[in-house]
Amino acid sequence: MKIQELVKNAGTLTVGNGISQATSLIGLVVLARYYSPEQFGFLALVVGVSTITGIAASARYELTILLPKSSKHAMIARMASLAVSIFSHVVLLLVLSGMAKFNLLINEFSTVLFIVLISAGSSLVNISSFVQNRESRYATTAIVQIMKALMTFGVSWSVAYTEYSEKGLVIGLTVSSSVLLVYLSLTEFGLKNLAAIQRNRLPWLRGWLKRHIKFVKYSLPAVFVNNLSTQAPVFLLAAFYGQGLAGVFSVLMRVIMAPMVLVAGAFNRIYMRTVSERRAVGQKISKVTAGVSGVALVPALGAATVLLSLSKFYGFEQLMGSEWQAIDVYLLVFLPMMLTGFVSKSVAGFAVLGKNELGLFYQFIVLVAVVSSICIADYFGLSGDSAVRALAFTLVLTNLIQYSMIIYVTKTVDRVAGHG
Repeated sequence: MKIQELVKNAGTLTVGNGISQATSLIGLVVLARYYSPEQFGFLALVVGVSTITGIAASARYELTILLPKSSKHAMIARMASLAVSIFSHVVLLLVLSGMAKFNLLINEFSTVLFIVLISAGSSLVNISSFVQNRESRYATTAIVQIMKALMTFGVSWSVAYTEYSEKGLVIGLTVSSSVLLVYLSLTEFGLKNLAAIQRNRLPWLRGWLKRHIKFVKYSLPAVFVNNLSTQAPVFLLAAFYGQGLAGVFSVLMRVIMAPMVLVAGAFNRIYMRTVSERRAVGQKISKVTAGVSGVALVPALGAATVLLSLSKFYGFEQLMGSEWQAIDVYLLVFLPMMLTGFVSKSVAGFAVLGKNELGLFYQFIVLVAVVSSICIADYFGLSGDSAVRALAFTLVLTNLIQYSMIIYVTKTVDRVAGHG
């Protein structure tokens, strides 16, 4: 795939995801008038757990959807991912139910349902996105994200006026996740496909799981640690400094991550597919890495300019209320993280480069660095503000480390393939 085609496909994802992100951000501003930082903190804790379990539930077998040349093997990869995800969520439901029964961190069964349904919906959306990526159905991927954003906002806003408003944000996300769970089950994983696997391909399914067990050994721990390091700040800030600061931080990261998910996420999906295709035929990949990261830097500077302007004129305090004034201050602190994150996330993909072990090693570096920055701040009695600033500096360093490692790996892969 040429760089021009890559940009075109990424543009399709970017436009669709742009609508989704715009809906989410507008909804965020509106809902901040109805819900407190503490309520957003509770949402962040539920999302933190469900994100970790949702992305890990399929054991990263969804990555194998991009590998086979034949559609028959791709179908097996799709159903293998689904089967593992279903099994994982059954286990998750049993474990969390037991924890709720004995009041181990969870004291309400409703929280168990929230986590499991959000996790299952997240997992199926993730698996489906790889299917759509393989089949170049980028518009479908974008439509799913738009549906989720609209439903989440609509339900959360409606519940704000009811007796269930205390958990309205979580209820909104749970409803949208549940609807997508049913929708994608019927459209991407229909009964016809399930029947075909059961009749003819069950032995192939078991063989596929064994053949690609390396994704369980290396990529699964890597993505688990990655998501744990992403969600750890919310858990630690809530534990050490209160659920209110965790809520402010979670909203801040949603604002910063919106353009990163929009642009860097789109480029990364196309990048992984392109690298997989070029590696399969022995073509050079280092130029693709350099090209994608260079293109991603342009919108990064644009997003930074917009956020800097909002911060300077206290835009978020005016839009969301005085409870959220800290976001305007923290935006300045996190802009370097956003810029470096744009570049590094656009070409992230140790698994498709065949370097699962290195990816796992990097994720452990991130986890240790993130946890250490907040724990050290708490140990020395520093304020929550200081802990957030230390975290921002740490994330800049880890982004630079990731990009350097990706550049090194792509050049090494090219050299082994005989491209000098």
